Amino acid sequence: MFASSGGPDAFGYTWKDSNEPGGPVYNWADISLTGIPVLGLGDDNYKGIYSANFSFYWYTVKDMWIGSNGYICFGHGINIGATFPSIPDSTDNKHNFICGLLADLTFIGDGNPAKCYYQSSGDSVIVSYVNVPFYSSTYPYWTGSNTFQIIVCRSDKSITINFQSTSGTTLYTDIRTGIENVTGGMGLQPFYGSYPSANYTIKYYYPPVPSYFIVDGSVIWNTNPGSNGLFLPYPTNFSLSANIANTGNLDISPPITATGNVKNMVGISFVNTSKNFSNAILIDQDRTINYPDSFIPNSPGTYRYITTLSGISNDGIHSNDSLVQELVAIDTSSNIMTLNFTDNFTSQSISWASGTGGLGVYYIPPVYPVKIINTRYFIKENPYGASFAAKIYDDDGADGAPGTLLDSILVSGSDILIGSYSTINPTHDIIINSGGVYVAWEMNGQGIALAVDETPPFSYRTFEFGSNIWSEYRDNEIHDFMITLNIQKYHDPVSVQDFSYKAPDCLNIYPNPCNKLAVVEFSNPGHSSYLLKITDMKGNIINIKNGITSEEFTIDRDFMSTGIYFIELIGDKYYKGKLVVE
Repeated sequence: MFASSGGPDAFGYTWKDSNEPGGPVYNWADISLTGIPVLGLGDDNYKGIYSANFSFYWYTVKDMWIGSNGYICFGHGINIGATFPSIPDSTDNKHNFICGLLADLTFIGDGNPAKCYYQSSGDSVIVSYVNVPFYSSTYPYWTGSNTFQIIVCRSDKSITINFQSTSGTTLYTDIRTGIENVTGGMGLQPFYGSYPSANYTIKYYYPPVPSYFIVDGSVIWNTNPGSNGLFLPYPTNFSLSANIANTGNLDISPPITATGNVKNMVGISFVNTSKNFSNAILIDQDRTINYPDSFIPNSPGTYRYITTLSGISNDGIHSNDSLVQELVAIDTSSNIMTLNFTDNFTSQSISWASGTGGLGVYYIPPVYPVKIINTRYFIKENPYGASFAAKIYDDDGADGAPGTLLDSILVSGSDILIGSYSTINPTHDIIINSGGVYVAWEMNGQGIALAVDETPPFSYRTFEFGSNIWSEYRDNEIHDFMITLNIQKYHDPVSVQDFSYKAPDCLNIYPNPCNKLAVVEFSNPGHSSYLLKITDMKGNIINIKNGITSEEFTIDRDFMSTGIYFIELIGDKYYKGKLVVE
């Protein structure tokens, strides 16, 4: 590459390369023996959380995620996959990152030598990619080799990218390097479509005296970090919460108003509630809101929960002033409950060119326990008659990730319906007592394509995977997969035994009312086994669990909406109590 430099961007970052007079000197920092190996990287995924704690643009990034495609990102993990965006790009919802060598890299395939290391020591954070090849569509599904690293210096706030070596070529021409801020409106892209030379360095310089100041309030999440879609039991009384933050570099002065609005799909509003703030929100501060009014749907169906910020004087960025979450009310009195984040209309589909890999949706039912009746997959195309595997995974992996494979069925091409749903019955009873399941579609040949829904709101519950490595789907902000799950309430035969106790003993439950965890105490000196059953005021079983042996345990209200519940313990004796959930 020729000597070069660039910038500033709107904030004031500039860059120079090692061929430029006065530019950086190439100096590789070897952390292969001192750094922490980054495990679990695959093809198009990321791992985290890693500590960052450095300045980037006008804010401090505390947490960091490391992407398999040669980047680090902040605030939350993002999956940046081919085709890669221009830098900066404010429209793609993939922001707040530093790219070393952004390309279709891979850590999987037979004999793949790829390694990644992380080190945070003293003044620097270093992420090194060592012998990482490009993805290939033919066996062994990798080619070439790339060794490069990202170094962030906390003291002078500079960012250094060292390229030790590059060989081979990528399938695509959108290879690039760059930085992009939290809104996507600022950034620098030193090169695009070209391969860096060996022993070459690019360095980004923080402005000596930042002159960019901005007032900016953001909605960070609705209900939960990630604003993931939820299935609510109908009828229900659903408490509305949200989180807002000061993402600028100036304090936000009052008045500040956050409004929560829930609408159905034709725009009719069912609740419009607000929270006013009379105190300033300082730089780097956030506030969690519990709105005074809750959402009571008038019928089953899909709703949009929208939080909007208003009243901020001189708000510099308006694109982050609102956030939408998908809520789906499910009639839990129905014999069959269909869990589906889509509107069942499609014009697009997705397929991997290699004919391998898959997609999945994470489903958390609105009540417990439930039995899986079937899964359904909308296949839009299958020109070569390929088969696919219908799989169900428990969420018992690390941090709720896919873990135990509960069922796997190979669906032959001749049994697949094109342009409609193919229904797959499980091979055995699968009961969900808590948490959720991942319903997966895995390709077994080229050309077969799964339909996607492009109509908002979106669930942010979609995933992609290859070689058993899962990651959030790269386009989850514009797609939901047309994969559905049918369930029905499950009544454990144990729970309907004829117990002849004349009157139950009382449980000691505290705090009561509770808003998070409740402790349940009862007398069980012999530590015999009890059945726990939780029911609502209508007699619906909310949760059931065998094997309670200790005299004290906790109940997490995460699966319980606001209301009154009855707690029963059935065993050598019969205990009963009432829990109020706020």
